[in-house]
Amino acid sequence: RGKLIARKRPRLVPIRDRIVLAELNHPGVGYWRDLQHALREDDGRLAQELAAIRDHAELPDQISVIRTFDILVWTTGKQARQTDSLLLDE
Repeated sequence: RGKLIARKRPRLVPIRDRIVLAELNHPGVGYWRDLQHALREDDGRLAQELAAIRDHAELPDQISVIRTFDILVWTTGKQARQTDSLLLDE
């Protein structure tokens, strides 16, 4: 359900799936609230850093800070799981 909502409203709702929750070591309950808090604390420092990453990657401004966060966390989490799987196969 979280992915469907995120797909419909990508500027407003972050993806919340098992990869993201595992990467962030988050139980899932209150995830959206916790992310909103993190993006607002320290005068929005995290949001500013995500915007800088988006700009450095030369992504269009239409890509929201939340979507930039999604991309970073999901990609990192997916790669970590693939690496773990490869190590287990050895």
